[in-house]
Amino acid sequence: MPYIDRSLLKKENPFNKLIDTIVKKEVTKDNIIEMLSQDRNIKVRMSLAENSHTPSDILDKLADDKTIVKQLVAVNPNTSSKTLEKLANHRNNFIRQQAALNPSTSENILAKLSDDKVGYIREAVALNSSTPDNVLEKLSQDEEWGVRRGVAENPNTPVEILKKLSKDIEGIVREEVALNPNTPSDILKKLADDESEWVRIRLTQNPKIPFDILKKLAKDERRNVRDSVMKKGITI
Repeated sequence: MPYIDRSLLKKENPFNKLIDTIVKKEVTKDNIIEMLSQDRNIKVRMSLAENSHTPSDILDKLADDKTIVKQLVAVNPNTSSKTLEKLANHRNNFIRQQAALNPSTSENILAKLSDDKVGYIREAVALNSSTPDNVLEKLSQDEEWGVRRGVAENPNTPVEILKKLSKDIEGIVREEVALNPNTPSDILKKLADDESEWVRIRLTQNPKIPFDILKKLAKDERRNVRDSVMKKGITI
C-alpha cells in the first residue's frame, strides 16, 4: 500500500475555497474577480490592478492595497474618477505620476498635478493626451526641459505651442517637435536647418514629413542624417 503523508492533508490548501465554490456552481465571473482581488499572492492582485477589464469597484478596493498595486490602479483607464482623485493626492510620487499619465484622469485633476513640485509628475501631465490646451501652454514654459519635451511629444499639443517649442533652447525638446506628426510643414522646413544633428535625424523619422524636405536632408552634411533618410527606402 503506498505511503500517504497525512500531514499534508491537514494543511490548508489556498485553492480549496475556490474549488469548493466552483464545484457547488455558486461561482460567477464577479465572484471570481472578487476572490482574486483578495488573493494572498500580490502578483495576482497586481495583474488584476493593471487589467483594463477589471471592474472599477474592484479597482476602488485595490487602491487601498500595497504601493505597487496602487500604482497599477492609478494608471488603469478603468479606474473611477473618485479613486483617481484620491491617488492623485497620494504622498507617494510614483503613484501621483501614474495618475498623471492616466487618460481617464479629469482635466481638473490634471490641472492640479501640473503644479506638482516634482518635475517628472508635471512631465507625465504634459504627455497625457487628455491634458487641456491651457495646461499644455503653461507646461510648455516649464523651467525643466523634460516637461517641455513632454508637451512637444504630446500628439494633441496645439500647433501654436509646437511652433514656440521648435525654438526651444534645448535640442532634445526640438527633437520631439521634429518628430510630432502634428507639426506643420513650415516648421518642419525650418527644423531641417537646425544646428542639432539629432533634430534633423528625428525629422527624417516624422511620418508626415514632406518629400521636398526629405530630398534636402538626403544631401545633409552629416552622414547619420543621410543614412536615416536612406533607411526609409528613399534614394535621391
